[in-house]
Amino acid sequence: MNQEQLQRFCAPAGDYRGIDKPIRRGGFIYATNGHVLVRVADSPDIECSSEHAPLPTLDSLAEEAAALPDYKPLHIHLPPPTTCGACDGHGKVSACNVCNGEGEFRHGRHSYECRECDGHGFFGSTAGTIACTHCDGTGHGPYQRVVVEREAGFARHYLALIQTLPNVKFAANAKDPIHGIAGFLFDGGVGALMPLWD
Repeated sequence: MNQEQLQRFCAPAGDYRGIDKPIRRGGFIYATNGHVLVRVADSPDIECSSEHAPLPTLDSLAEEAAALPDYKPLHIHLPPPTTCGACDGHGKVSACNVCNGEGEFRHGRHSYECRECDGHGFFGSTAGTIACTHCDGTGHGPYQRVVVEREAGFARHYLALIQTLPNVKFAANAKDPIHGIAGFLFDGGVGALMPLWD
């Protein structure tokens, strides 16, 4: 995988968790936004985060995903994407100038929800400068659940992203299809996907 492909699995730029770039650890490169994870072999061509992201579970999640049985080629028909309500489908937001993007303001010893932005701290905008954190900048509804097998449901936009990987195979968690992570294998790597519950 190249830098651009890995970056699609990372959190938006400026993410407070330090996962807005791939992470180099233990002979592998990881890319995650906290919901989906890919692991590939280390490569000097990949620019990684200079911060050591505090994610001790990266290795164990990748190993758990790789150990799932019953991997099958991922060929599912996805429904059309819905529009993200937070950014109105633009993928970008502008900070509210009343609350400075906080969603609330303080007066004395009390905090109040900002009425201008309804406590969101931002507005969807074509002129926005901040990637929407609800949809990771895609403009698509992040909570559109698609059932893959059994009762295992996942976010549509992550399934669409995973389907772009070469020769991808997918396995839901047979022991806990609703709450357990799913795994996916592809040429050159392994990944994990968190479920999306009803």
